[in-house]
Amino acid sequence: GKAILEAVNQVFETVMSRQFGDMDYTEAEKLKPGLTLPPISGTPVELHCIAYSGADDTEESGDKTQVEAAFLARRIQRLLHEGAEVTTKDGVRPVQPGDIVILLRSLSNTAPVYLEKLHALGIPAVSDKAGSILDTKEAEVFLSLLQVLENPHQDIPLVAVLASPIFGLTADELAELRLKNRTGDLYEALKCQASQSRKVQNCLSLLQALRDQSKWLTLQELLDALVHSTGLLDVFAAMQAGEQRVKNLQALLSLADTYCAAQPATLLDFVQYLLGLKNAGIHVVADTQDAGDCVKIMSIHKSKGLEFPVVCLPDLSRKFNDADLVQEVLLHEDLGLGGNCFDPTTMTKFPTIGKKAISLELQKQNRAEELRVLYVAMTRAKDRLIMSYCSRYLQREVTALSQDASFPA
Repeated sequence: GKAILEAVNQVFETVMSRQFGDMDYTEAEKLKPGLTLPPISGTPVELHCIAYSGADDTEESGDKTQVEAAFLARRIQRLLHEGAEVTTKDGVRPVQPGDIVILLRSLSNTAPVYLEKLHALGIPAVSDKAGSILDTKEAEVFLSLLQVLENPHQDIPLVAVLASPIFGLTADELAELRLKNRTGDLYEALKCQASQSRKVQNCLSLLQALRDQSKWLTLQELLDALVHSTGLLDVFAAMQAGEQRVKNLQALLSLADTYCAAQPATLLDFVQYLLGLKNAGIHVVADTQDAGDCVKIMSIHKSKGLEFPVVCLPDLSRKFNDADLVQEVLLHEDLGLGGNCFDPTTMTKFPTIGKKAISLELQKQNRAEELRVLYVAMTRAKDRLIMSYCSRYLQREVTALSQDASFPA
C-alpha cells in the first residue's frame, strides 16, 4: 500500500547514503505506487518499541526473544480477532492466518520460539526451520512407548509413558508405585500394584497386550495397533496446537514406512534408528509443503521476490554481527591483507594501520548489506507492516536515536 511505500522511503532517505549504504537514496530511487489499492481500516505501518528488564522470570522481563515473540503472537491474535482488513482484487476482506508472515534474519534459534508462542495462543503456524520433531513432546512419548514395548524394564521411558496424556498417572501415583516396591524396577512395581488400582491395571493390560502383539505383527502392523489402542492421534489432537502435533506423529509413522521399505525391520531396529537420529542431532521434520491457512515463519533471504498481505518484522534491535572483523588476519579484495603487529618489548600485539583500514571497509560493507536486507524485508508487505524493537535499554537507545536523527523522541 501507499503508506508502506512512504514508510520505506522515509526510512531509507534518512539512513542510506553513499557513505553508509554505497548509494544515495534520492528521488529516483524512491518507491512509487503502481497499483491503486482500496483503502483499509486501521494503521498500515506499526513500530512497537518493547522494554523489558531481564531481571526476573516473568514473560515481560525474561529472555528478549521470548518477550518479543509473545508480544507479536498477541498482536497477531488481535489482528485475527478484530478481522483486520487486507486487500484483494475484488476489494477487502478480513485477514486470515495464511496472509501473515514473520520474517527473521536467522531462523536457527528464534523460529522455534515464535512457533511456540503462536501455538500457545491456538494460532496455526509453520516454519522452514522449526527444529526436529524428535524433540517434541508427542515424539518423546511415541519413542518412549516403543522403548517400553521392546523392553518394559526401563524406568525412564516407562515413567514418560505412564505420566503422558495417554495414561495420565500423576506424580503422586508414580511415587506411590515406587514406595510400595523399592527393590525391583518400576515395571515390577506396576505389576505388584495392578490388583489394587484400576488405573494401574488398565495401563498394564494395554502395555502387555501390545507386547504380546509385537511377537507376531510386523512393525507397521504393530504401530497401527499402537495408534488404535492408545488413541495416540486423538489424544494429541485434543491438546494445544493439536493439528501440528498430529502432523508430527504422522511424519514419524511415515518414517517407519520408509524405514521398513528399505529393509526388514524389527521393533528394536526402529527404536535404535530413532535414538540414533536423535543422539546425532539429525533433524526430522514434518512435511510443510501444504502449509494451508497458517502463519508462515521464514528467513528474509528466502522471502525475496515474494509479497504478503501482512508482514511482521521483529528483532530490529538485533546487534550487527562483526565477528569476522576480529580475526587475526583480514582480507579485502582491493586493500589486500591486514594483520596484527607484535611488540616483543611489551609482549603485546595490536592491529596495523592496514588492518584497521580493512576492518573499517569491511564494516562499511556489512552495514550496507544489512540495509539491503532491511529493504527487502520492508518491501515484502502489501497491506500491513508490523515492526518491533525490543531492548533492555529502550529509553536510552530511543533518546540516542532521536538525537542522531534530529527529531524529538
